[in-house]
Amino acid sequence: MLGSIGLVPLLLALERAKSWRQFLLWSYSSLVIFSGLSSWWIGSWQAKTDPFLMISCVALIIVHPLFFMVALAAYRWVRLRKGRFFALAFLPFFWCAGEYLHALSDASYPWLTLANTQTYNLYYIQFIELTGVWGLSFLLLLQNSVLTALVFALELESKVRAHVFRVGMTILAFTLIPPFVYGFVVLGRQDGLVAKNTVTVTVVQPNVDPWDKWNAEDTTDHIALNYQLSKDAPGAKITDMFLWSENAIPYPITQPGFENRKAAMDSAINSLGKSVMSGFPDYVVYSPDAKPPVTSRPGITVNMETGKPDTSYRWDYFNSVGLWVPGKGLTG
Repeated sequence: MLGSIGLVPLLLALERAKSWRQFLLWSYSSLVIFSGLSSWWIGSWQAKTDPFLMISCVALIIVHPLFFMVALAAYRWVRLRKGRFFALAFLPFFWCAGEYLHALSDASYPWLTLANTQTYNLYYIQFIELTGVWGLSFLLLLQNSVLTALVFALELESKVRAHVFRVGMTILAFTLIPPFVYGFVVLGRQDGLVAKNTVTVTVVQPNVDPWDKWNAEDTTDHIALNYQLSKDAPGAKITDMFLWSENAIPYPITQPGFENRKAAMDSAINSLGKSVMSGFPDYVVYSPDAKPPVTSRPGITVNMETGKPDTSYRWDYFNSVGLWVPGKGLTG
């Protein structure tokens, strides 16, 4: 619901902006609030949190609204030249073009994509299999534009106001009824299907403070903890596989020096007798003749005899996921 009306107060307020400076200030302030409400959780605001994570969260909240300022600036440019109804008609195109171009860059940040406000509106969003997420954003922007236009129309004389209301209500109906009908048909068809082959998955999530987990002094055996929770889980005997969390294993167990951890993981999987998919940190060191990505990190080896830098190399650190199979270990 908020995705359909959230921009209306902003658009009404911007109509009263008397200068570009005032327009940009009001726009940016509103978008920072939107960004903050969407992204505050990234900072993990607690005593043990890495301060750099908090700083990066604040930077993210401050910087990303600038991408959406372009769409609003284009809206005002058209508004000053063609009028407010014409500008409202183009706003969905400006905004969605900005979302799309934003998603193509390394600065992509989908939590600010307007369509994501409809995640739980399952019947309404099924059509995005045809249009992609930006089709949904476009309809939401269209609804915001129409509702704003209806408010503007209250100032017009009765015949023009009635025409605007007829057109506006027709557009709203077009943005609401077909998507819901399509969703009911698609999901209704799925409900009628009889599954022939199914996989039962048990999700395991320990109650562990992540900042304790990444502490060098942490003494918890996370492989043993996840193993025990998996073994004791309801339905553990009939499940086909276990899904551990994104960072259930806080060690790069595929690398030299972690052979004991890897052996413990293999032993746990064999004991469970079920496949396990889990996240874990990993890294790769690029060979001297390779062409590493420009985003790779520089590293230097040190001569143990002289204590001086020896050779340089490039490497990357990954948040990886692996599938362990009983009797086979890590398979991919």
